Amino acid sequence: MLQPHDRRPRKSVLLCGTAIQGAVTDDLERKNTMRSILERLYEGELYPAEKIVSTDPKYPLLEREIHKVQKDLHVLLNEDGRKQLEHLGKLYMEENTMDCYAGFRHGFQLGARLMYEIFIREER
Repeated sequence: MLQPHDRRPRKSVLLCGTAIQGAVTDDLERKNTMRSILERLYEGELYPAEKIVSTDPKYPLLEREIHKVQKDLHVLLNEDGRKQLEHLGKLYMEENTMDCYAGFRHGFQLGARLMYEIFIREER
């Protein structure tokens, strides 16, 4: 909580504001700027999960390492082992999708609560 003498925004507020500003700016640059985000979501034209790409500089290196290990294992394993490896990869993808959804949902709820506190609670 900010103290009365300390009106500087906290990092989390700045990050949230920056994320919202980036999303709004990104959206305004698209050709569908005349239609609301809610309308585009409803009509199946907006896929937030497809826009999430890590900007961490380690990400491409990690992707390459994963691909290399998969190729190496594919060579080392027999047919049954390759099928098990492929199945394991699918299980990891399913688990990761669930984790991403949970994170997206939590972030959305947190953002909504933040907006509620900013616009509704302070008016009372």
